[in-house]
Parts: sequence; C-alpha cells; structure tokens
Amino acid sequence: MTLPIVLLVIPSVALACIPTKTPEPGIPAVTPAPPICPMGALSTTTCAALLDATRHPNGCVPAMIGPASFACTTGAFTTAFLQGADPTKTPLPIMSSTCDPATKMWTFKANRGQTFTQAKMENLLGGGPLSTACSNPP
Repeated sequence: MTLPIVLLVIPSVALACIPTKTPEPGIPAVTPAPPICPMGALSTTTCAALLDATRHPNGCVPAMIGPASFACTTGAFTTAFLQGADPTKTPLPIMSSTCDPATKMWTFKANRGQTFTQAKMENLLGGGPLSTACSNPP
C-alpha cells in the first residue's frame, strides 16, 4: 500500500525540486538594426592619387564608417572627401553628412555651406556608389 503512495508522491517532489526559469521583463531578444546608408571606403592610395599633392601634402587617411555615419577624427585629417564612380572627377570636400533612415540616403553639407542630396553628389561625381576618405586641406 505504501509503494503506490510513494510512486505517486515522487513525481510531485521531483517537479518541485527542478529549477525552472521564469520570463524576465527587459530588452527583447531581437533589436532592430540601425539604418544603413551606402558608403564605401576610399583607399588611401586612391585618395592621394586623386587629390592635388601640393594642396594636400599629408595625403589621406581612411574615414571611420559606421552603419549610418562616417567621420574624420584622426589628428589634422578633418575633412571628408567624396568620390563617385568616375575616377576623372576631383573628389569633393564635405563638412558633415546625415543618413535619412526613411530613404537610407545621405544628405551632405559642403565646405561652403551648400546642402546636397546623395543623388546630386552621385551626379556631380559621375555616378555611385560613393566612397570617402579624409585629408587636411589648407
């Protein structure tokens, strides 16, 4: 008689002793990716060959490119230059850039304060995709 009672009690006791994980509130398992605007890295060799060496004696350094931004923060190399598909076009200097999350396109501010869309810059530079590097113009 005790054997059937023991057999009935063992599963209940075993389930009570096995730890289970309860769901915890907080950060969801999947986080959305940041918006990505296309931007290539212009090699330092290509950049130096495209820029006038007399105006840019220190050459170029790579830009720090993120998913939705790029920057020039290496010492005196503070100006980003954009280059398009046409290597005969002179790279254009820009002061700042903004990635539009809705269109995944760039908006650029030139050194003289003009604002250009990505499509306009690609048109000026002979097509896309755009690439960037940093230099230190006078």
